[in-house]
Amino acid sequence: MGPYLKWSLVGGAVGLLAATFAFPVFQAWIREFQGLITGLAAVFAATITIGKMDATIQTMERTDEAAQRRHEQAQRQSQKALALSREIEQKSEQRHRQMMALTLRADRLKVSRSVGPFLPAIVQAIADLKSLISRTGLDDVGSQMLFVAEVENFANGIVQIIGNPRMKEAYELFEGKLAIELDASISSGHSLHAEAQSLLQDIRTRSGQAVAELEILAYSQGRIKTMMIHTMLFKGCLEGVRDGLNGLASLYLSEATALRIDI
Repeated sequence: MGPYLKWSLVGGAVGLLAATFAFPVFQAWIREFQGLITGLAAVFAATITIGKMDATIQTMERTDEAAQRRHEQAQRQSQKALALSREIEQKSEQRHRQMMALTLRADRLKVSRSVGPFLPAIVQAIADLKSLISRTGLDDVGSQMLFVAEVENFANGIVQIIGNPRMKEAYELFEGKLAIELDASISSGHSLHAEAQSLLQDIRTRSGQAVAELEILAYSQGRIKTMMIHTMLFKGCLEGVRDGLNGLASLYLSEATALRIDI
């Protein structure tokens, strides 16, 4: 309605101006009421200006309200996205924990199979090796043959234990030192077994050839001393395996199954 009123007033003003020049009466009337007409025109102009300002203010308010609504909508969307991101992160963390639990359960089973049956046997083997190393009374060929045969059987038995496939189920979980000690123990055990087997065969051969007993004793005593050095090395490797398995037991097994025995 504002534009119609504007042009109506403009038309009226133009008509009034034309009438003023056409009719002298209007000129006299305008001079008489010039102040009033000017005041009314000023009031009218102010009214139009105020109306325009009010319309402008209303438009700005509507614009501000729309901007506020868009801002609030953006905030709600951002909050929803953040909540969704947190939910996804929580679910991802939960799945990660579940996978870790499953992996840890499998690792615990492997360690249990490696530590449970074999660690006590290794601990006992270390004690037996210590006894063999300190053995005395090997003053005749017969006692030497029995001793060497005992070392041969013992080395073979320990190699069978530490080389068992179940022992290596947790091999990928072994720390570098434990893996090295296990491989070294197997190699040392094989060498000790072969050395004892060779010495036992030599003693039997020399005895069958009617070699003097003193000569056999002297020969076998030198070989036995060398064999005892290898036995001590074998014992040291087994102690490393024992300590490594104890560490695995402490790390993976919930129960206190580690045998902390220092022999």
